[in-house]
Amino acid sequence: LAFKSDGTVWAWGSNSLGQLGDEQTPLRTTPAQVIPPGSPDLTIEMSHDGDFSVGAPGLYMLTVTNAGAIATSGAVTITDVLPPGLAYVSALGSEWNCTAGEQTIVCTNPRTVSAGDSSTVWLTVDVGPAAAPGVTNLAIVSNESDRNFSNNTIGDPTVVSQGR
Repeated sequence: LAFKSDGTVWAWGSNSLGQLGDEQTPLRTTPAQVIPPGSPDLTIEMSHDGDFSVGAPGLYMLTVTNAGAIATSGAVTITDVLPPGLAYVSALGSEWNCTAGEQTIVCTNPRTVSAGDSSTVWLTVDVGPAAAPGVTNLAIVSNESDRNFSNNTIGDPTVVSQGR
């Protein structure tokens, strides 16, 4: 183990039973940050309703859940990188504020997420011809108090038809 001046703990070596506390197995040849017990642990899920059609709007649902033992501190941010053929239209979600540029949407929620709680934002996109026959939308959740990054990214494969 190594203790850095910023207060973080780093571990390496045999990890066959997960004893290093970094959510990885089995062998760590380079130091990895130890995840403190009881820390906030954000996960993200993404889904959509049915197949998308060119020329019609599509709807993605992004849900952030705190699977940790304590509430997050600071703002929670979702960064959604839309694939070619999809264009941001709008977002809806309690306390979420979203901005878009090019293919990247950044949604921020200033509220804490309590242990076991979830928060959802719905993204409406326009579906263009470049999206057919399918795309994968990619989103990442982040928060300064979340130390477990292994479950902070999600990709959602979406079938896109040419429409009518």
